[in-house]
Amino acid sequence: MNGYKLDTEVNEISSYQVLIDITRDDRDQYEVKVQTLVNGVEMELATLGATAPVPLPQGRSFTLQGGGLPKPLQITRVDDSGCNTILEFTYGTPAANTYNWFVFRSDREGDVGKYCETESLSDDDGDYRGTRFDCYFPGY
Repeated sequence: MNGYKLDTEVNEISSYQVLIDITRDDRDQYEVKVQTLVNGVEMELATLGATAPVPLPQGRSFTLQGGGLPKPLQITRVDDSGCNTILEFTYGTPAANTYNWFVFRSDREGDVGKYCETESLSDDDGDYRGTRFDCYFPGY
């Protein structure tokens, strides 16, 4: 068995980074980018809202798939807004007795620390314009 691949999977285990910028007055406009490192170079796998932010009301979700992302990534806005926003991430399709999926929330910690860190976004004048989530998770 390869130490970086599950026996039943084609792809090796990777670390994925999800960058989410939440902006606008209601803090409900989302720009999302998923990337990973390949041979030390950041490789963009999927984006949403790159040309115009996408609304995500509380309790709703959107899914990124295709591009270089091997499995679908669903992002659900669970609660609140701004730095207090709680997001739930579902990578792959959860099914009992299988291991090819991963679910985590932005306010939780894994074995090596928080899944997500947040920072405030400012405009050129230094005024607050939103929040960035910088999240990491394992997948294949």
